[in-house]
Parts: sequence; structure tokens; C-alpha cells
Amino acid sequence: MKVYIYILFLNILNFSECEDSLQLDEIEPSTNLSTTIEALSKSQKDCKYYNSKLMFLIKDISEADSLRVRITMIEGLDFLTSSSQKNIKGFFEADGHTVLVVSDSLKNLYIKTGRKKKFTYNKDFEAYPSDYSLWVYEIKEGQLNLLESYKIHCN
Repeated sequence: MKVYIYILFLNILNFSECEDSLQLDEIEPSTNLSTTIEALSKSQKDCKYYNSKLMFLIKDISEADSLRVRITMIEGLDFLTSSSQKNIKGFFEADGHTVLVVSDSLKNLYIKTGRKKKFTYNKDFEAYPSDYSLWVYEIKEGQLNLLESYKIHCN
């Protein structure tokens, strides 16, 4: 029994050494941004990979003539590179999912609430490729307009 407790204790210590955290700003999204994410979430609920712990990630796409963002799902902060983690502008909750915003293009579509939340992740995690649906939106006059979508087959 002592050996089992010792091994369990060592595993807990190893995990805590790999754990890191980020303090992220909570943001309040515009109605258009919030309803867009809610609609995307609902469209994915029939997919085999779907679960309520998935996060949405919103990132810039460099385009000279327009503001564009890419929206996809990720399994957690572990799946982001350290540079992406450092560039997170904020987060909000929509349809039970955390939405991470890594995009300066969206700064007119949200306001910072002044609140922060601590997110923990495994800094030594080696992410593996994963497939989730992907959407590309153009931001025009404060609205998100769908340009392209790449949907993973769902039931």
C-alpha cells in the first residue's frame, strides 16, 4: 500500500511540474460575434468529435484588402504554440464553450470586462494533428460575413 501511495504521489508531482497557467482577460463580444459562435457550436453537436470541453479559437488571416478571421475548435490551450498562447487577446463563453480570441482584427467587436480568469495547461504536452471544422469570415462594417467553410463530416 505504501508503494502505491508513493507512486501516486510521484505522478502528481510530475504532472504539477508540467503544468503552467495563463491569466486571460474576459471580454464581452458583440451580438454578431456571440451569435456566430453559438450557431457554429450548434452545427457541430452531431459530430463524433464534439464534446462540451472543446474550445473555439479565432485567429487573424493576413489579407491586404480585407479583415479576415479563421474560426476553428481546439481541445485546449495545450494545443496552441507558446507564441499563440502569448497572443491571446481575451476569452468569452458561448453555448457552453470557451472562445479564445487571438486576433487584433476583432478589437471593435468586443470590450474588455476588467475581469480575468486563470487557465491551466500542460506545457510539455505534444499536440497531435486533429481535424475540426473551419470557417473563414470577413469583418465588414462590424459584422462577420462567412466567406468559406470546411466542414468535417458529421452524422
